[in-house]
Amino acid sequence: MRLFLVFCLALFVLAGCSESDPVSANDDGNGDNNPTPVQLEPTLSSIQQLIFSPKCATSGCHAGGSPAQGMSLEGGSTRNNTVNVSSIGRSDLLRIAPGDPDASYLVKKVQGDSDISGGRMPLGRTALSADEIDAIRQWILDGAPDN
Repeated sequence: MRLFLVFCLALFVLAGCSESDPVSANDDGNGDNNPTPVQLEPTLSSIQQLIFSPKCATSGCHAGGSPAQGMSLEGGSTRNNTVNVSSIGRSDLLRIAPGDPDASYLVKKVQGDSDISGGRMPLGRTALSADEIDAIRQWILDGAPDN
């Protein structure tokens, strides 16, 4: 009897881990259990979710109690720490200059511009794609609004 209970418990656990589970964190609500890819948009919320949080606001970088350069890119604090805030690396540039991505230190860092020292961001990781940089540039060009 004990062996039978262990066998049933093992089957129950395995069934709970199967890919055919009808309830999934990736379920898009249409019943086919295939997630709809999240599309990057030139908005702060989209950029935060798809770029800043997973690629920048990580341990030892722009997160926690002592973020690099005093610039936290954690959700809820990104805009206050970047928009119209002077850059530490280049005092003649704002971290984000609303309406002017070419005068925004953050854009220069993710593009790896030669007039910016210290390496391309995210440092030690895969560079942002052209689409990711374009979304950031467009958000800034639109005035870097908070949404």
